[in-house]
Amino acid sequence: MSILNKLAPGEVDAIAAIAKRARNLFDNIDAITIMILVTEVHRRMPLRLQDLAEADDFNFSHDVAGIAQHWDRISEEMQDCFRPRFTA
Repeated sequence: MSILNKLAPGEVDAIAAIAKRARNLFDNIDAITIMILVTEVHRRMPLRLQDLAEADDFNFSHDVAGIAQHWDRISEEMQDCFRPRFTA
């Protein structure tokens, strides 16, 4: 079962908006990777997804780039004491 199937419809829309925005802001990250990473993080560490999707560029970039850099897919934990600003 896809991890997206476990999300509420509004959460899927917010994650898609985050991924689309990240694709436009960052050259080295693709939208699918961001969708997967944000979904994995949200599953383990709930995020205020809509707030993140609507954040100013500085705070948005902090969280999305930080998630991409510090999320360990094997342990499913944040590394290096990183904590997204839009954690619930």
